Amino acid sequence: MNNFNLIREIMYNLKREYGTQVIFATPNISEYDLETGDITRTYLEYTIKRVVILPKQLYRTFAYEAPKSFQYGGLFDVTSTVALIDGKDLGAYKPSEKDHAIIDGRRYEVGKVIEEDGAKAYLVELKELKSTEDET
Repeated sequence: MNNFNLIREIMYNLKREYGTQVIFATPNISEYDLETGDITRTYLEYTIKRVVILPKQLYRTFAYEAPKSFQYGGLFDVTSTVALIDGKDLGAYKPSEKDHAIIDGRRYEVGKVIEEDGAKAYLVELKELKSTEDET
């Protein structure tokens, strides 16, 4: 068995056992209402039925601002994970850093996207957005 068939078989088994439905949303149009200042955003949604989500990592980070007169900052928790996507499941869609993902009603920001072996698989870094409303 050559390496390509072995990788394809491993990917199939992972998707079958650990596959989760993920919705990727790509920004489509933003409309601005000049009178009220409201921004209406629309997204194109792509549903992928079997994405392998690796275990989540929780880490604490610190962000601060240091203007001349007053320094301030704070600690906050970041949950990140990695999604393994089979290239065959994507169709015409290709994940990008502008997108966000919805997994089990929670919204994740797409970080780094790594294309493996000529678009046969993608590794997508996801960071949970805790300050946003959950998607339904």
